[in-house]
Amino acid sequence: MIRWYDVKRTTSKGTYSKIRNVELYSADWLEIDLATPGTLGVEVLYKVDVLADVEFLKVKGTINDADWTNIKQMTNLVGLDLSEAQCSSVPNSLFDGHGALSHVTLPEGLTSIGEYAFRGTNIVELNIPSTVKTIGNYAFSKTRLTQIGFPQSSNLTTIGDYAFYDTGLTTYTMPYVKDIGDYAFFSTNISTVSFNKLTSIGKYAFSECNNLPSITITTNTAIGEGAFSNCNKVTE
Repeated sequence: MIRWYDVKRTTSKGTYSKIRNVELYSADWLEIDLATPGTLGVEVLYKVDVLADVEFLKVKGTINDADWTNIKQMTNLVGLDLSEAQCSSVPNSLFDGHGALSHVTLPEGLTSIGEYAFRGTNIVELNIPSTVKTIGNYAFSKTRLTQIGFPQSSNLTTIGDYAFYDTGLTTYTMPYVKDIGDYAFFSTNISTVSFNKLTSIGKYAFSECNNLPSITITTNTAIGEGAFSNCNKVTE
């Protein structure tokens, strides 16, 4: 997997700008096996000078609030692999504005993604674990996200206001979501949408989605003001 990014970095070795083609090889990753929740910062600082030096991190074990605080301080993080971690939620504003972040793997068992959690990052693709039930307001807004995947067994029910606002998202297929917030997909490149059990669509949720030719929803869905306004290709 390869991602481009252009960022300014401040690390223990100085401040510099970088344009780089990132290739995610296993040797790049700093792997931390947490025997005790809350010790991530200590474990990482055995291996680097400051937390901002970490670019690729893989965490195994249970993550608590103190660990999330340390992860948030890794301001130059490019890749985060939590596939073998245990946590119930991604905190609000965890990576808000972290422009270097481009690769994230989330764990099964996660139930919520907080408000502003990944806003303004460089994530392009992401798989949402089947256990996630809610995606918070602004969670992925203003990212480079183009693809988001859900397993057939997904438990997602709620997508918050502005959750995917102003992203490059092109396809969304999630049969069981129930509620979509205001402006959730506003001004995206989405061209395929399919829902089976949707109960409500917030105001302007799909407004300005100019690549959207059609949408499939149930007859009992409550549709908010301007939900599909200025979708020039929508025919049905």
